Amino acid sequence: MIALANPVITNGISKTAYRWFGDNERAVAISFGALGTPIGCMAGMLIGPQFISELKQGGALTAEQTKLGKQEVHYYVLWHAVIDTILCIPLILFFVEKPSKYPSEAAKKMDEEREQTEYSVS
Repeated sequence: MIALANPVITNGISKTAYRWFGDNERAVAISFGALGTPIGCMAGMLIGPQFISELKQGGALTAEQTKLGKQEVHYYVLWHAVIDTILCIPLILFFVEKPSKYPSEAAKKMDEEREQTEYSVS
């Protein structure tokens, strides 16, 4: 799933930076956007095990340990969904497609050209 969305996300970072940031800020904005994915993956790998207790090493697990492990994974997925939802609420409420004042003439021209190609009939 992530591999399918990666080209869209990667291209979206530069497009968003081009639209919202000036020439001298664009490289830093793209760097932060590109680093967000691996940093998020690392955070998930570090935080996830904190929800799961350490089970017996070697040998077969008892039915109670298996049930406890499943319950802890369910709690982890639930908390992950809750945190993601809370973090997305400001995005949904305050997201604006384009800035009211463009940072450069090139960004304004790019948006105007995009609007013309979107609404033209071939």
